[in-house]
Amino acid sequence: MFDGKISRQNFSPPPYTLATGAICLAPFYKPVRFPCEAGSECTHVFCRPCVARCLSSSDACPLCRARAAPGSSFFFAHQTARALPVEADVEAEVAARLPAAAAAHARRAAAEAALAARTVPLMLYRPSDVTLKRMGGSLRAGQEAKMEVTEPRHLWMLARALADPQHKFGVLLSETEERGAQGCVATLKVKEWGFKPASIREWMFKIGSSFLRKRSAPLTFVVGPAFELVEPPDYEFLDHVVSAAFGPMLEAGAQLDPLPVANVLVQETSVFGN
Repeated sequence: MFDGKISRQNFSPPPYTLATGAICLAPFYKPVRFPCEAGSECTHVFCRPCVARCLSSSDACPLCRARAAPGSSFFFAHQTARALPVEADVEAEVAARLPAAAAAHARRAAAEAALAARTVPLMLYRPSDVTLKRMGGSLRAGQEAKMEVTEPRHLWMLARALADPQHKFGVLLSETEERGAQGCVATLKVKEWGFKPASIREWMFKIGSSFLRKRSAPLTFVVGPAFELVEPPDYEFLDHVVSAAFGPMLEAGAQLDPLPVANVLVQETSVFGN
């Protein structure tokens, strides 16, 4: 009699036989294999969105508990899932068994691709409530706003904006379950930096040395149109070369939190905030 317990040592994953996912119990949409660590016997397949949700809160296969590959879960859940190849044989079986579902999936994929084509990538900055209050609580397109960067990791965002020909980044202003994440496009004013074209790393070391002296970096930006996130962001960690600029002010072994980079859909709204 089955007692509901599965021994990982004696567990042998069954071959794929159905056209529905074990997490959502719906026909597979963009079926992908769970990204297990090297040497794992796990061959379980789930919908790509289901894998992303699973990896956001766990580093194990939801069926056999095999460990996910290092660096594939939590912060990196969604970018890991997006990079996984679709299992063509599973997708073909869905088409054979459930043609109506396969047709609906094709329409969904086309709609997602059309939406993605309208998006632009932005590194996102989430200001504190205090910073928002200092900016007046609401922003209008065309308005100049000032704020100070006080975390070393945000210098990477500033360096990216300085190195980018359009000098843009995203200011994340709100996030709710109903409306998702929203914010505004910001265009950095570069004259105050004595601007000359340079790489991200060159800008990083230039503003980093100033930051070490002042412990903050003031910046001015012009408020642009509103945006909304169409998918969860990817995350970037500062590499060791750039992190070296912060050595004098970081505790031994300290790690900087990653920064989100997202594809955003720019809107026509001109007022943001409260």
